[in-house]
Amino acid sequence: METRMDNIRLNFPELANINERIMNEVCKEVKMYQLNAMHILLDLQQSYRLCWILQMTRRCAQMLLKYESVAIIQLYETGMLEENEYSHILELIENKLFALEYGNVKLLQNQKRILENPFDFIPYFKSLSPIEKDKWKCQMKSKYQWFQPGAILLQKHQRISNAYLIVRGIVQCKDDIMPTYYKCGSIVGIDALFTEQSLSHGVYTAHGGLVETYLIDKLLLNVFL
Repeated sequence: METRMDNIRLNFPELANINERIMNEVCKEVKMYQLNAMHILLDLQQSYRLCWILQMTRRCAQMLLKYESVAIIQLYETGMLEENEYSHILELIENKLFALEYGNVKLLQNQKRILENPFDFIPYFKSLSPIEKDKWKCQMKSKYQWFQPGAILLQKHQRISNAYLIVRGIVQCKDDIMPTYYKCGSIVGIDALFTEQSLSHGVYTAHGGLVETYLIDKLLLNVFL
């Protein structure tokens, strides 16, 4: 079974002249970028659901319009459309494509803009009753904290008194082997906090975008468990 790299080498034979070690390093780096992209897309889909739906709807509409333009060209080539009809329809399609690519998405009349509550993204709270949810919302409100892209949540060997429950975004942990990624619902630093080792085993950073979290102390961790 041919791999993706086999196909690339087949299409670009000049790559055969590159040193095998260098090629392996490039493949390894490409794989890392692919995994990063996959994690970011998954986070967008889960954490920003409304934005994701809008973006996918936009892309589907663009794809349909492009197919429509191909069909119009074929009709014109068979003589079923006049020159002025053909030009007018293509202009309408191009205007629609431009609006989809560069225009702002407009809400329907009388439709309210919904501001998503980060609390609602956490899987742990979804099964609770409305009363219990309200109780937890009040309790967690004061523990909310967000981090800019690249900001450090926990340093390696840092003494841990609080872990972080991820609400939105991706947190990357760098250790001596391979980076690990955490998304919504994960609690970073929980291992050290739970076992009372008190020291972080890696560097945890906000990866690829804004990260929203709730601080989890030992008392709150016991309630979760």
